[in-house]
Amino acid sequence: MFKMYFKNLKSAIKTLWPITNIFKYFIYFLANILSYIILFARPIFSLADIEFAKNKEINYGDIFNNLNKSNKYYKMFILSLFKFVILLLIIALFSGLFIASYYFFTNYYERYINYILIILIVLAVIVIYSYCLKFRSLSYLVYNGDNCDLKEIYNNTIKTSKQTNLKELIIDLITLLFILIMAIIYFIIIYCLIIRGIDIANIIAYVVLTILSLINLIYLFPLLYLTRSICLFDIYQIKHVKIKKVKVLTLTNPKYYNEIGGER
Repeated sequence: MFKMYFKNLKSAIKTLWPITNIFKYFIYFLANILSYIILFARPIFSLADIEFAKNKEINYGDIFNNLNKSNKYYKMFILSLFKFVILLLIIALFSGLFIASYYFFTNYYERYINYILIILIVLAVIVIYSYCLKFRSLSYLVYNGDNCDLKEIYNNTIKTSKQTNLKELIIDLITLLFILIMAIIYFIIIYCLIIRGIDIANIIAYVVLTILSLINLIYLFPLLYLTRSICLFDIYQIKHVKIKKVKVLTLTNPKYYNEIGGER
């Protein structure tokens, strides 16, 4: 997985060059973040991630040209809405447990309250992340499932998650590792040059932090996001190809046999 990640990191670097592509993708990256709070816009960016990962080109025109093919936006919106509603129910459940636990342990076991709340927060993060992980391949299956209805896409998403979740988790951990390294660099600069440094060191530190923050915001974070998108696309594509080969070789399903030009 590390080899795959760094191979796709090189592809992402090439995709974001020349410098005009860096700024084009930076604008997309910011809009992508905002789309998480705008429900009707989220499907557009979910499908756009697949478009960029597949073609490795920053072309806004391709996104909107492909949205209306086979009702991709409609399918993505309905399934995203379903996913969002279930997510809200999970959050509501943990919020209720959090509030109930707080009042119960405050009244009866106050010395344990901090431990219980920490356990609930960790559990909530794990459950929410696992739930989102299970539906991560949704956009890929909508993008490629032109002839599939909503039920087929949903079922295929659940089946896909069982085979790809571990690889997806590793990709997330590698991305998190890069962010952690950057956080350590920030800590070293702030602690050594600002908190513990002399006046001239403070001035240098603020300049370095400003430059570093701009580089991270405009280039590094979008680069990591694009690399992650390409990695996920490759994972789903490999899984999709393997399934197709198995069905073609066994010829157990007449539908797939006919699709490759067999006897009708």
